[in-house]
This record gives sequence, structure tokens and C-alpha cells, in this order.
Amino acid sequence: MSNTEEFEVIELIKVLLRRKLFIFFCTSVFAVGAVFYSLSLPNTYKSSAVMASASGASNSGGSSPLGGLASFAGVGLGGEANEFEIGIEVLTSRAFTTSFIENNNLGPIVYAAKGWDADNNRVIYDDTLYDIEKMEWISDSAEQNHKIYKKFKKNFSSVFDKDSGLLNISYIHESPHIAKKILDLMINQINNKIREEKKEEALKSIDYINAELKTVKNMDIRALFISLLYDEYKVITKTNIKPEYFVKIIDSPYLPFERHSPKRAQICIYWTFIGLFLSVVLSYFIHFSKTFIKFLKD
Repeated sequence: MSNTEEFEVIELIKVLLRRKLFIFFCTSVFAVGAVFYSLSLPNTYKSSAVMASASGASNSGGSSPLGGLASFAGVGLGGEANEFEIGIEVLTSRAFTTSFIENNNLGPIVYAAKGWDADNNRVIYDDTLYDIEKMEWISDSAEQNHKIYKKFKKNFSSVFDKDSGLLNISYIHESPHIAKKILDLMINQINNKIREEKKEEALKSIDYINAELKTVKNMDIRALFISLLYDEYKVITKTNIKPEYFVKIIDSPYLPFERHSPKRAQICIYWTFIGLFLSVVLSYFIHFSKTFIKFLKD
């Protein structure tokens, strides 16, 4: 290293030493601010579950068990598409999510919750959004349903592994009990909705086939109708005995005891470093600005 380079390095160090109080003050402000900010953030908890396609969701005669639900969500099903993957898309659609929130009255819990009272196991609501005593919204606007949906989708995630055929779903909430409850409700509604839709379709098919059998005389056609009738009765049997009709739970939703976020230590370290970096940059900027102005005057 040449003498000139050594001088420049020493000069840069001197600049920092001359402004050490400024650097310390700025860094401290960022550090203290980060601490207060991190402490102001509510704890959130994440529950998750692992599921696989239940055998009752496969095509075994009759119409697809997803037919009714797909129509409900406004999705058309292709015969060659993977049924379970299509079902996942339907179940994460806006129509199904909105219906799920409304059917279980989850709007206030999803959108207006701001914390959790662990001692009393009670959700704390934002009183500027929801009046818990009157159990009504402070301002019920048309845009509110959209905000509730966006908040739900932000906290809900689903990941499908094509290789293993497993679906992992999770939900984040201020209350660990609510996080688990929402997943339990969603899994039940998934299975109940598809099972009831399939059962209703099978019953209609049975009524139609029985009506046709009364008029059809051709033995080959009657044999075909009887075979179809047998398939529909198999469907009815499955809907009656299989509570997990569409998805089979591999790992049930659990009650999370460990905090998911915020990562307070990381927040404090990150913003302290930002404060240090900015104060150093600003110190050099002020120093070289003064040097440049002095040079222009000379």
C-alpha cells in the first residue's frame, strides 16, 4: 500500500472518529426505534396440516365429485385433468374462500383481530373496526368483504407437492387457537361440501335410472342401466361411511405454542445496522461536501 493510500485510509478513519457521537446517536435512535416498533407488533401463531387425496375423491362411476363444487366456484372441469389438483384450485378460489368466511362468520376474527389475551384465551379486536359488545362493524362498506378476503389470503397458504401427492395448508393468526380452528373448519367444509354434492348427484342419477328402467324393455339397455345403478349406489355408500371424502388428513392441524412472528431480534439487528450504515454514509457526505465547498472557495 502506497503512502497516499495509507493517508486516505487514515483520513477516512479520522472522519468517523470526529463524528463518532453523531454516528452513535443516529445508530441508537434506529436501535431504540426498532425495539419499540418490534414490541408494538402483535404475536402471531401458525398452524398447519398435511393432507392427501382420499380414495372417495377418485372417479368411480357417476359424475365427478368436484362437479357441484366447481360449478359453485365458477370453474369448469376438464375430463383429463388431475382431479385432486383441480380440487385444490377450486378450494383456494375466491368463491369458496368467501363462502367459507361467511358460513362460519369469520369476518371479524380474520380482519378485526389485533391481538390475543393469553391469560383469558380471548381475541382482542380493533375497536376502530369492530364493536365486540354490539357484535357489529363500525363501518360496514361494500369494500369490506374484499379486505376480509385479502387478509385471509395473506395469512392462508397451500402448497401441493406433485411428487408425493401431499397438500400442506397453513394459517397464521394472532390467536393460536383460532389458527387451528380455521384449518379444522376448512378441512371439514371441504369434505362436507364435496360429499354432499356427490351424494345429491348420485341420488338424482338413481331416480332417473329407476324411472328409465320402468319403460325400457331391451335387455342389453336394462343391463347397462342396472350397472350404472350399481355404480351410483356405491357412491352413496361411500358418502355415508367416509367422513374424509375428498381429503384424508395425514397430519392434523395442531395448536402452535411457539410464536411465528414477529422476529424481534432480527428486526432490531436489521434496523440497527441500517442506522449505522446511514450515519456513516451521512458523515462522509457531510465531510466531503464541506471539503468540496472549501475547495471551490479557494
